[in-house]
Amino acid sequence: MSLRRRNAKNVALFGGSFNPPHHGHFQMAQFLYQALDVDEVWFLFSTNTDKDLRVYASLEHRMEMARILNARYNAFPFIFSDAQYRAGTHITSEALPKIEKMYPDHHFIWAMGTDNLPHFHLWEDYETLIKNYPIALLKRPSYSDVLESSTLFQKFHEDPKTLKDQKNGVCILDNPTVDISSTHIRTALKYCPEITEYIAQNSLYK
Repeated sequence: MSLRRRNAKNVALFGGSFNPPHHGHFQMAQFLYQALDVDEVWFLFSTNTDKDLRVYASLEHRMEMARILNARYNAFPFIFSDAQYRAGTHITSEALPKIEKMYPDHHFIWAMGTDNLPHFHLWEDYETLIKNYPIALLKRPSYSDVLESSTLFQKFHEDPKTLKDQKNGVCILDNPTVDISSTHIRTALKYCPEITEYIAQNSLYK
């Protein structure tokens, strides 16, 4: 076993648009923190350019809504990061090396859902992610068959807590599934009074 960076702060990067953030995101971040035994979990805010950008609240609004929700989870070291925006690219394989340069004393674990697996091989330079980063795979509803049939990954780790000591490899997490989406929440707007009020006050998601 080789340490990727000695004495580095171990961080799980939990990427997403968080548009808006909701309790399902925070429950998953809580699980990541405990399962991976990391120092921090970063909500890495991004924008999916394959979607209609008109449905996105601004980065500032999304981060502020996350801070509002975090009042219920402040026992956990959650960081709301604009590092991907500062990296200047939405391409994950380009953004992560730039983020590493911003934070040379950090060791990053990339967390993503198994719903990404059917098209992960279409991500630009996805081999870079597999080669250079430990990856924590979060199970998503209806994607267990995809996970079992995936041949993308060659190096598996059984204990998620060992990812913080690895240069690469993947671990499949036995996380609880949270079947809720930001799209549904934008339609319902009944899940959290504080966020509902914030959305109304700022005329978001009309």
